[in-house]
Amino acid sequence: MDQFHRKLIRENYIPLTEVLKTAIEDVCTQIWTENLISERMKDTILEKANPRKQAEALLDLIVSRGPDAFDSLYKVALNHELYVMADIMRPDLKPHHKVVENRDALDQGQQASGGQ
Repeated sequence: MDQFHRKLIRENYIPLTEVLKTAIEDVCTQIWTENLISERMKDTILEKANPRKQAEALLDLIVSRGPDAFDSLYKVALNHELYVMADIMRPDLKPHHKVVENRDALDQGQQASGGQ
């Protein structure tokens, strides 16, 4: 991970921890399946006393996991709909949000146009 990304994580450590703790088990599992951390690292993180400590352990570890670690964590955040985390990590792309179709509005628009 480059210095810029390490600094970004350090400067946003508390808000990143707060968001990450809400999905820490799923995030750890996905990062493990992508071979960013070992099974032993995953187990060590998840053995921590509570989700906050687990999130802190993951952030502490992720900064040492190579040049692709930041981008991998960002993609995992998006995959788990941790949009506040994604906004912090990539402010140049914010706002991150789930695309939601308003089905009723779509159906009304089709009815108004004759169903086409």
